[in-house]
Amino acid sequence: MEVSIQLDGESFILARREIRNFYLRVRPDGTAHVSVPVWATRAQIEAFLRPRLPWLRQRRAALQTQNIDHNAALRDGGTLWLFGLAYPLRLSTKGTPGLVFEGNNAVLCCAPNADDAQRRELVEEAYRKILSGYLTPRVAFYAERMDVCPISVSIRLMRTRWGSCTPAAGRIRFNLRLAQKPRTWIDYVIVHELAHLRHADHSPAFWALVCRHFPDWHTVRRALNSGVYESL
Repeated sequence: MEVSIQLDGESFILARREIRNFYLRVRPDGTAHVSVPVWATRAQIEAFLRPRLPWLRQRRAALQTQNIDHNAALRDGGTLWLFGLAYPLRLSTKGTPGLVFEGNNAVLCCAPNADDAQRRELVEEAYRKILSGYLTPRVAFYAERMDVCPISVSIRLMRTRWGSCTPAAGRIRFNLRLAQKPRTWIDYVIVHELAHLRHADHSPAFWALVCRHFPDWHTVRRALNSGVYESL
């Protein structure tokens, strides 16, 4: 569950998770997201955030200066990423509305007057279909080896997490944005979430299970939060 908190005039989106450390990230839109252990007190959270306020303000100022256009990737000549590869985007008014990856290009067929929101909907729909096609066999592959059985697997657009798991219900969710990442990185998230069906927390037993099936998890975990291979 995410809540909004204020500290010295700055706003943060706070999420309590089964983690050991505190994390602060700033999204491209300037929102600051704080992930903390479930046991963290307000005083501990403030002690973590206060020395980082100067950096946060500098980061937000830099983002405003850059004047990032979050929809630039959806326009003709933009760049879309798929499984870690970049594809220049070409807009077309011919054919069935939708996004296809042809050779070295991404072709988005849409109405001549389609706005950014309509183009984004078509792109997300294509990503969802492609990611689902990859996840289905890979989840089955790792589930068999890890001796777990997820009841349901779904895809949704998430703001702060690459995946989530509800062990009691056997339900796993994957971030739609994973479609932009290299396949190996997606495999790490699959293993991570499947491991939660055995261990709900991030205990040593949990990481031992992850390491057994994905030894290079340290490297990929760090890379996932680097912001590369992303267009949306």
